[in-house]
Amino acid sequence: MIDLTHYRNFLSEKAFQVITTGLEESKKRNHQYLELEHIFLAYARIEIFFFNSVLAELGLDPANILDFFMNHLDVSQPAIGVKIKIPSTTKTILRRAWEEAQQSCRDLIEPVDLFRAIFQETEGVPVKIFKSLGVEPGRMLRAIESKSKIYTER
Repeated sequence: MIDLTHYRNFLSEKAFQVITTGLEESKKRNHQYLELEHIFLAYARIEIFFFNSVLAELGLDPANILDFFMNHLDVSQPAIGVKIKIPSTTKTILRRAWEEAQQSCRDLIEPVDLFRAIFQETEGVPVKIFKSLGVEPGRMLRAIESKSKIYTER
């Protein structure tokens, strides 16, 4: 297992839950890395209502999207090694999520910051999958922003 001590200090309880659930997803598949796809699936499970509302705004079926991601992870090759690694793309989204939190005058990363950051990583698998479905990252980010305004106003 990886040491999340450094990251833990910057994550809200819910964001930490997203990361640890992503790690569980990785471990379940014998992947020795925490990639964006693992975090995406974890986010979808933990923030299901928000996730579903964003996809509904885009005219996408959440169940189909989750199946698509699950199938992608099922064909990903297991990695050999003992310790789970954090690839540079994951470090980048953690940094971007932190920047999002700071711009919103918060001291901790929230799950929505992670979700936004995933779609700012244009070379990541989630962006590539959504592009293949006709959804550009900018459109996804606008939908996330639109829905997050509704939730923060409540």
